[in-house]
Amino acid sequence: MKSGCSPFVPVSLLIVILCVATGVNAQQSKIDSLRSMVSSTSDTVRITALNNLAYEVVFSDPVEAQEIANQSIDESTELEYAKGLLGGYRVLGISHDLRSEYVQAIDAYKKAMPIALQLNDPAQTASVQNVLGVAYYHLSQYNVALEYFLDALKLTEKTGKPRYLANIYTNIGLVYHDQNDLDKALDYYEKALVYGEQAYDLRMMGRVSNNIGIILNTKGLYDGARIYYEQSLNYKSKVNDEIGASATQQNLAVVYKNLGNLGKANELLQQSRKTKEEAGDLMGLIQVFDTQIGIWISQKKFAEAMDLLKKSEEILEQINSKEPYINLFHRYKEYYYARGQYDISEQWQEKKDSIREVLFNETKSNQLATLQSVYELDKKETEIKLLQNERDNQALQRDIVLILLIGGVIVVIIIGVWFYQRQRQQKAMFAAQQKLHDAEIQNAQLRESELKRELEYKNRELTSYTINFVQKGQLFEELKENIASLMNSSESDVAMKLNPLKKVVDSNYQIDKEWDDFKLRFEEVHAGFFEQLKAEYPELSNSDLRLCSLLRLNMTMKESAKILGISTDSVKTSRYRLRKKLNLDRDENLTDFIMRFGTVGATLN
Repeated sequence: MKSGCSPFVPVSLLIVILCVATGVNAQQSKIDSLRSMVSSTSDTVRITALNNLAYEVVFSDPVEAQEIANQSIDESTELEYAKGLLGGYRVLGISHDLRSEYVQAIDAYKKAMPIALQLNDPAQTASVQNVLGVAYYHLSQYNVALEYFLDALKLTEKTGKPRYLANIYTNIGLVYHDQNDLDKALDYYEKALVYGEQAYDLRMMGRVSNNIGIILNTKGLYDGARIYYEQSLNYKSKVNDEIGASATQQNLAVVYKNLGNLGKANELLQQSRKTKEEAGDLMGLIQVFDTQIGIWISQKKFAEAMDLLKKSEEILEQINSKEPYINLFHRYKEYYYARGQYDISEQWQEKKDSIREVLFNETKSNQLATLQSVYELDKKETEIKLLQNERDNQALQRDIVLILLIGGVIVVIIIGVWFYQRQRQQKAMFAAQQKLHDAEIQNAQLRESELKRELEYKNRELTSYTINFVQKGQLFEELKENIASLMNSSESDVAMKLNPLKKVVDSNYQIDKEWDDFKLRFEEVHAGFFEQLKAEYPELSNSDLRLCSLLRLNMTMKESAKILGISTDSVKTSRYRLRKKLNLDRDENLTDFIMRFGTVGATLN
């Protein structure tokens, strides 16, 4: 995630699974009517009422929806009612999806898919493909998710329903947005907005406008971002989407901050804060505080910033989540750095790094386990079909033997039936093998995920190497100081003996070889970083490039001095000269400027 919007605003499931928002009273009346219908009807009419009831309650009570859906599935299976089975599995998947149980959701959706195909219903098939794409999107399996979304788009284009087209175009935009392909994401968002306007779906238009604003803000097009954010606020206010509006207000506040209008930014944050306090949205309140703290620090309003920092800590004690602490510790680091208390600032950086490491390991472990579960689920599905085909084949062979015993009178008929059955089985076997091949492809995607983990490991290895670099420089400095102290205080013959040792230390305290090793590790993680800098700023020297790499790693001046073997004042001088070569304005942060090389991010709503 990058600056330009709050890093907390989540992708709303109300977009990706096509929830229809209704008034509370009207919805409750509909639920009561469906409960009455369930109690007073039977057979397929009752099953249809069960599925409709499950869908109405799924967003407010996913657990109850799951119970109702399972009841519908049992009764539909008994009556062999395919349409009822389809509806039951679909809402069952949604109930799991809303509780972040994505593997179970995929299992339910994949049971629904062959039923939709059997019914030859393009709209229902597209709907199942869409929710399957959503589940894989949540697992960050973007290639699989995109495949399902594009299949759903092909079927939906035939129906020409603008609201459903807007939904799927939005989902595709989200996939590209998460992969930082901002141009493609923007293209699909704009298409979604066109179809949303045709359907006059204000809720959809509000969210898509917000996401377009995010991309423009990330690109530094602040005036354009402001227009789309304000448009989003207008749409959301018309449908009384106060929570969604507060998220957009937070994003818009960052735009006004970037435009230098801090007064307007503070005003918007106060509005957003009030909405979240009234709704009891503690996590949302933490997000508003984070943005406000950053503004207070930039304005040197340290008392106000510390007040919000303490309030954030109090709220986080009520929330069972470690992730928000990363941003809180980062703000503490900024606070003390802005006040010139660099030692305390470094302590908060260490706390931030520590908890980020814990979360990194937990997240990757959970992702790997989830992906393995998905792979095992697909593998199990393939094995079941292969076993069923084997049983069918064995039954066929028994039938052939029995028919052959009847007599030669019907041999011709038997052979014809056998060939027909054999051909059918071969087709089924081919389909099963194709499924197994698909499972192998997903396994390859799992391996690709492991390669990404390896890159992240190299990133941590680079950080560890840099820390060792600092420690080694500090060790040489201490060794030189101790030798000098002994030479000054010891007898002349001892001093003479220590002098060769001092020369050895001086001759070995060279950073060139260490720099070459460091540069190799740095390029493994930040490929093209030096090449891009030299291309845009050819006047940069090797010393400048070294300093840039340390800035890219967010090294302090003290750490940089130890690595480069120079004093802190020399580092300040080098940074000043580097700013001049990079043509930076006085109010532009050098570290933030270097950080922008090779990184893109956004916050979605």
